[in-house]
Amino acid sequence: MPMRLHKLNNLNTGLLAGLALLSPLTMATLPAEELFQHETMPSRHDTNIVTISDANIPNTGDGRVHFVDVDRGRYLGALNTGYWYSGVILPKTRNEIISPETYFERGTRGKRTDIVAFYDPLTLKNTAEVIIPSKRMTAVKPQATSVLTDDEAFLAVVNLTPATSISIVDLEKRKFVTEIEIPGCVHIYPTGDRHFNAICADGSFMDIEIDDSGELVKRTRRKPSFDPQKDPVTNGGVRVDNTWVHLSQQSNVYEFTTEKDGSISQKTWSLLTDDERKDNWRIGGMQQLAIHKQSQRLYALMIQGDQEVFEDPTEQVWVYDMKTHKRIQILELEFPALFMAVSQEANPQLYAVGADLQMPFLFSLWIYLTEGEENLIKRATLSFDTYDANSGEHLHSISRIGKFPNLIQPWR
Repeated sequence: MPMRLHKLNNLNTGLLAGLALLSPLTMATLPAEELFQHETMPSRHDTNIVTISDANIPNTGDGRVHFVDVDRGRYLGALNTGYWYSGVILPKTRNEIISPETYFERGTRGKRTDIVAFYDPLTLKNTAEVIIPSKRMTAVKPQATSVLTDDEAFLAVVNLTPATSISIVDLEKRKFVTEIEIPGCVHIYPTGDRHFNAICADGSFMDIEIDDSGELVKRTRRKPSFDPQKDPVTNGGVRVDNTWVHLSQQSNVYEFTTEKDGSISQKTWSLLTDDERKDNWRIGGMQQLAIHKQSQRLYALMIQGDQEVFEDPTEQVWVYDMKTHKRIQILELEFPALFMAVSQEANPQLYAVGADLQMPFLFSLWIYLTEGEENLIKRATLSFDTYDANSGEHLHSISRIGKFPNLIQPWR
């Protein structure tokens, strides 16, 4: 027998003898593993938590929302939230997480059921469900598709079949109340304890008033406030007191203020100088707008290029003084961002979902030159990035934060 084969046989014999020692008696001394352990989330009052809603494209039947401790750059956990998820609801006064969700009886087919689900904010366990009409609107940009009244007594969920309506849910009684038609209008914005404004196709707003039981009192269609053919506004409005602030496709700022009599006044100003417009600067990304209310600073994702780059990721955030309408700062992000939000502390943080290439610059450049931009983008992963909102300093990142995060929400 050759020497090499003889040594291998000796080695195999030794291995078999060692495995024989692992008798059932020996293995029985191992501690039993506890299955289905459930960790507890830190309280949002003690920890700076941000949620990132994730449509999970192309696996849209398994939507989810991610929870991140942004002070420590620590991933906390996730909720599974059904088909084509469109954003979690985070009440300030109610100790719960609210989530409009859609399910199919056979996973991707069969009878459809739409619900409003309620979760415990510490354990993330489901505590209740309310069935609503199976018409819930799903969208890549989910802002203003499900909103609370100001007193957080009712939830309104937008329906699209393509006829438009809203489902009203009583959060205290945990029951569906009614469906209210809003023909020609779609995204909704709360303006009081019993009022919503729905934005309409002709550039007007419809005021919807409900009573203390959630039933419709009246609908009032206002005169058009902007021209949707020349300068449509985006759905990602940010509220400051009784004013909703929107950006438009032509990079203008629209401030819609609901007055005491219910009428809407409007102010419009431009993010761009004439020279910047000539140089093809425009808003970019998909969650393009954030406002730090205490400092009255407006943050906008901006990109340079033709109209086709609208909603593309970008590294630049332009900062404006809302009182003077002047740009006061440009922040350069570490990674091109699609989505952005700002916290409301005295020293705010800026959060972004960025396209992280996860490779050295020279290698990225080589792929770009040899294979083109499309193949370079395919190699990118989406990261969740935290910055100092005043200086723009990159604090930390969490890579691979889901398949398609589409909404960032600070939970305070």
